[in-house]
Amino acid sequence: MLTNYCGEEGDKCLLKAAVVCSNPFNLEVVSRALLRTYIGKFAYLRAMGDYDLIMNTTTLTEFDTEVHCKPWGYPTVFSYYRDASSSDSVLAIKIPFLAPHAVDDPIAVNEAVPYEEFCKNPPTILCTTSLGGHLGWFETNGDRWHAKPVRDFLNRFAFDIDFNHKAQDNDCKIKSPKQSMCFDPMRRKVNT
Repeated sequence: MLTNYCGEEGDKCLLKAAVVCSNPFNLEVVSRALLRTYIGKFAYLRAMGDYDLIMNTTTLTEFDTEVHCKPWGYPTVFSYYRDASSSDSVLAIKIPFLAPHAVDDPIAVNEAVPYEEFCKNPPTILCTTSLGGHLGWFETNGDRWHAKPVRDFLNRFAFDIDFNHKAQDNDCKIKSPKQSMCFDPMRRKVNT
């Protein structure tokens, strides 16, 4: 949600900086990966909410169909996943944005991470680790590693950055060739 918010708001985002940890950027890819695992088929589903509803569903996609698709009018669970995914939103983010991600995350699987989108958007930082699981990153003393870079990142913007200073026009411009066609990463946003 936060990734989509930051992308949808773009230059008008009310936040000065944002962090998402272990974000499942592409819900369709994540769902398909989870369906291949025991945790995705059985264990994860049982901990998510309404017990009676869950007892009548056997997969996460069935759960999402009941809980998300029917009330919101999505024709298929995968149309919901594509609409709710935040991979394209990364391209539209205009604020400093940190995304710690563990490559071995069994929930927000690595195949769903939009590496190229992060590379193309300078205000975004994708920080990957080889280990960490889903929101794990445990250290030997019991602390959690990700809290340190997240704290440092947010503190920098809370205390050390002068947001009243306006950059010169040519300070931060990204030069790109003129194109006749333009990709709009937020094309799904409803304009009112």
